Amino acid sequence: MKVVSPELINRIAMKRWSSFNRLQRDHMDAIADIGIAKIADRLQGGQHMEIDISDAAKACVAESGFDVRYGARPLKRALVKELLNPLSRLVLEGSVQEGDTVRVRTRGEALQLQKKGEAELGWASGSSAMSENKNDVVVLKNHEGFSAEEDDESASEDEADDWLNDDLHA
Repeated sequence: MKVVSPELINRIAMKRWSSFNRLQRDHMDAIADIGIAKIADRLQGGQHMEIDISDAAKACVAESGFDVRYGARPLKRALVKELLNPLSRLVLEGSVQEGDTVRVRTRGEALQLQKKGEAELGWASGSSAMSENKNDVVVLKNHEGFSAEEDDESASEDEADDWLNDDLHA
């Protein structure tokens, strides 16, 4: 006995056949723009931040988010890995702050900006710290991050040890 999928039954019952073409790489830039626009809206609404992403960085995100077999499904993961995770790290360390413009570039573009003195604070990336791929997407730092010395001033080592011991014994 063969089992027929519900999708096929629905198509037969409706007496309509829909034919879908595979998603092509050419469409990914527009789909990536939609995902980036959603992120930009969230940044504007929550942190009053603007996003400035280069065309090359958009193309790299779109490329890494495209899969011949799965189409645009991996794009969301690519946006998280290459844009949201590095941005989150920079916000937590204070290198990007509320009201800033978040500058997203490729590593190659960031290296050129660094040579011109326009990216002297560095950047964060979702790629390996050892990566030298100039197509990696990076988020540029706008400010010096919080230093470890500032953290030491707010809590003594004894307080930190007590907190750690309490946490381990709980």
